Amino acid sequence: MPVPPELYPFVALRHVQSPELIPLFQDLCSRAEALAALETDLSETILRNREARDGKPLQYTRRQREFLEEADADAVKARSDMERYALQMDDAGFLVNAIMNERQMIQMKEYLSRGWSDGDVREKGTATVEFRKETLRILLEFLEASPLRDQVVPLLSVLDPKLEVSLR
Repeated sequence: MPVPPELYPFVALRHVQSPELIPLFQDLCSRAEALAALETDLSETILRNREARDGKPLQYTRRQREFLEEADADAVKARSDMERYALQMDDAGFLVNAIMNERQMIQMKEYLSRGWSDGDVREKGTATVEFRKETLRILLEFLEASPLRDQVVPLLSVLDPKLEVSLR
């Protein structure tokens, strides 16, 4: 089953006001689609490896199916919430959100990588982490030259003191 692209950059692109942010979020939308393809490949590899190990196709239990249905319903609500919150955000908020999202996803994937034991799963999982790190690098390089820098850096230093950005 294909992994859908993350919704945030698409929502942000519809709402940002600063002309310099539009190309950044267009790039983030393209990267979200590329990352979804990497995540789909990783997911399919994990599934194939499990089926090969078990010697039979994966069959979800009733509870697993219920969990997936609940997750789908939560995703619909999250989309609605994201659109509503976006109406209240300014451009600095969109940039902070994009940076913090990448940081959190990198941390989560690095934590999950401890369980990637199969060689091809580890390789593909590591590729998704590296892709996200490159996205974070793009965001931070943009921030360095951005007129929003003086608004964004103080917020980032409070939200994530380990993030290496500073005021000039």
